Amino acid sequence: MREGFCLEASRITFRELLLIASWSCHKPMLQLDLLQLIPANLKQAVGDALVDFVSDQAKKFLSDEAAARIKKLRSNAAFNQAFEDSLKRAARRFVAEYEAQDEDLVAAIAADKEFFNNQEIQAALLAVVRRPGDFESDDREVISRSFATVLPQRRNRERVDQAVTYLLKCLAEELMSLPELQPIYSLLFQRLTAEAAREQVAIQKAQLQALAGLNSGLREALLQLTEAVAEQKLLPGGAALALPAPPKVFHNLPQPDYGRFVGREAEMSQVVRILRPYPHSQHALVTIDGIGGIGKSALALEVAHRYLRNFDRIPPEERFEAIIWASAKQTVLTAEGIATRPQALRTLDDIYTAIAVALQHEEITEARPEEQAEIVRRALTRQRTLLLVDNLETVDDEAVLAFLRELPAPAKAIITTRHRLDVAYPVRLVGMIWADAEKLIAHECEKKGVTLTADEARRLYDRTGGVPLALAWSIAQMGLGYQVEAVLARLSQPTSDIARFCFEGAVERIRGKPAHTLLLALSLFAKDGSREALGFVANTPELDRDEGLVALEKLSLVNKQGNRFWLLPLTKTFAAGVENPELWQRYIEYFANFCQEQIGSHYWAGSNYDNQLIGPELENLYLALEQAYAESNWPAVQTIFVGIVHPLALSPVTLSKRIELAEKALVAAEKLGDQEMRAWLHIDALGYALSAVGDQEAALNHLRTGQLIAQEADLSDCLAAAETLLARWALERQDHPAAQQHFEKALAQAVTPRTKIRAHRIRAYYYSQRQEWDQANDALELVVEMASAEDFHFDETQALLRLGENYLQTGQLDLAEKVILRAQAIATEHNWLRQIAKAFLRLASLHQARHNIPLAQTYAEQARAIYEQLGRLDRVEEADKLLQELKP
Repeated sequence: MREGFCLEASRITFRELLLIASWSCHKPMLQLDLLQLIPANLKQAVGDALVDFVSDQAKKFLSDEAAARIKKLRSNAAFNQAFEDSLKRAARRFVAEYEAQDEDLVAAIAADKEFFNNQEIQAALLAVVRRPGDFESDDREVISRSFATVLPQRRNRERVDQAVTYLLKCLAEELMSLPELQPIYSLLFQRLTAEAAREQVAIQKAQLQALAGLNSGLREALLQLTEAVAEQKLLPGGAALALPAPPKVFHNLPQPDYGRFVGREAEMSQVVRILRPYPHSQHALVTIDGIGGIGKSALALEVAHRYLRNFDRIPPEERFEAIIWASAKQTVLTAEGIATRPQALRTLDDIYTAIAVALQHEEITEARPEEQAEIVRRALTRQRTLLLVDNLETVDDEAVLAFLRELPAPAKAIITTRHRLDVAYPVRLVGMIWADAEKLIAHECEKKGVTLTADEARRLYDRTGGVPLALAWSIAQMGLGYQVEAVLARLSQPTSDIARFCFEGAVERIRGKPAHTLLLALSLFAKDGSREALGFVANTPELDRDEGLVALEKLSLVNKQGNRFWLLPLTKTFAAGVENPELWQRYIEYFANFCQEQIGSHYWAGSNYDNQLIGPELENLYLALEQAYAESNWPAVQTIFVGIVHPLALSPVTLSKRIELAEKALVAAEKLGDQEMRAWLHIDALGYALSAVGDQEAALNHLRTGQLIAQEADLSDCLAAAETLLARWALERQDHPAAQQHFEKALAQAVTPRTKIRAHRIRAYYYSQRQEWDQANDALELVVEMASAEDFHFDETQALLRLGENYLQTGQLDLAEKVILRAQAIATEHNWLRQIAKAFLRLASLHQARHNIPLAQTYAEQARAIYEQLGRLDRVEEADKLLQELKP
């Protein structure tokens, strides 16, 4: 069993310690909730650290054997009891001495159930015990620190820091007064005359002789250590501390105003990686950029405070001995509105002043201007320094940027700015992910006494795009009494305080320039837009377009992924406040031209669509069609619908969208007098889609209307398509005679290869359902041949997948694998996800039949992932069922 610091079975709560103290002081008992038990691991760590420190001194002054004997104090019952008694004395002292100064904070600390679980408290206490020389020094730097996460709801952080520091002081002093150890601490760290040192030795000997709980080996080792330390103390120059104090961290960091920092761990890690010393990182500057309110200052400040809080735990070569904050922030957003604040940083002289104050180098500000740069350089190179410059975009002094570019090693700098800099490593902040934003919303609601439903929280997130300041501001508004709906409505107003705070300054820089027109154009797009589309809609020449997009990126107004650009919801709201009908007309024109050029004008032109081409533009095409419909631009409505009708057959969600837009396209076809388009819209766009979503009656009504139009206009292919759909419905009812009658009529009426192919596919399904495999496979092979010859790759893929399924049914595994892999290759080339998933599912079944379970599981998992992405829950269930069968 591991030797360790042992405690009795009874557990002491911090509340019990305080109650003991309150009884001894004859004060009324605090009526407070019980705290959680003091963590056993913390007790053991503190006790072990006490013993380890003395053991290390024995190793230094005596021998390894003496150190090993002293380490046995960990399991000594008498020492354990003395340790617990010291905790009680510390609590008694804290109440007796500090309650008169700040009774409220004493009660608040006692009521904090997580007090001893707080990492800052644990780190500070362990630091005192592990390096008592620091505690005994005049400034007691180890426990004189900020405790930002203790009682975070308290605004007066100085009061909290003082109270916690005093409690830690009581704990440290009582622990260092343990009779087994106190004289050794005194000899090591106090300034003693020779006579006083001899007295300490005598005291130690007397105390040790009086401690009946010590065995002779322990007692002898402690006596030897006392004498050895005293002998060293009496030697010339022998008064040096056993452990050197760590360097003091010079800093001027303000207290965080965000309470508890939430999320941004990936960005935090990215910044910390850049701040590592050479050769791990070769960058001296890192910029945190993004729109106003995105959390740049909070992230920079949290990085700095983590370096400060975790100084003892950071590898020495990665620590910063100086952390300097200089802010140029001019405005802040409160629940009451935008407020101005004094701007501490305007010029390079202001940065010099911040450095001088933080590093306590008055000579910087007293030096002649021509000497300052060199004095600052020397001051920064004396230790590893982290300089943080907040809101650099409001500083007009070019000398500041020149200074940052030439920052002397080993100094590093974090710059927060709304404007991206070319000279630094950029970390771009965008909206928080939902998981982090949900925590922030809950935290802010708790602070402000606001209650939101899960739906309201999600709507707030969607409306703000996860911008932290917008979330906090919105909840603050609710805390002032505004209703949820009113706050959400304000977020949609381009003149709201949050919109103005985040964007007004940046937009003013580009107003009247091509970049501004591009911003307005991008605000029209449903989700994102390509470079080409933006240039067309903004009517901007290529060079102006590219320069404008660069300017928007530098101002953090747009975000870029690949060759596509997008706006946060708040940015979009602000930009959309400027109405420009001409931009909407060009938006419609661009996407109508896109469909005409890439797809064509015939209803079936897009059936062989390339999802890599159409997929990224699908939501923009929806919006363009709806806007064209609102403007009665009937040719554009019809042209755009032809481009999207076939991709909208992928899932129940997109089928619903297809029905909605098909009804608009039907109005356009009627306005244009296009009878063939009307027939196709009734029969396929609406008849097929309504049937697929379960509205059979409406589907049949549209099909009959389409047939009447087709008969009047003598549209044989439309009539054949109607018969093909009727045959499909008959097969779903397993009405084989009706199905045969319909597909034979379809084959007789079909004129074009596509209509013939679809009729033959239904014929193949008919024979497959009847398990007449030879006829079914012959029909499918004919479809594959015809579709391949016409480059109708979608029909070819569908037929290959059905053929593979038939081969699986009849146990022809090699043939099945061949045709399914061919179907998968075609689907992959066109990025048809539904067909790829279907191929994976068939391959999973195939390898299950071959008893290759690992490969079968891989294919089934891949199919499931795609179906989940498409929202095909019925297919997800099918994949889950197969995966269950594949479990060993």
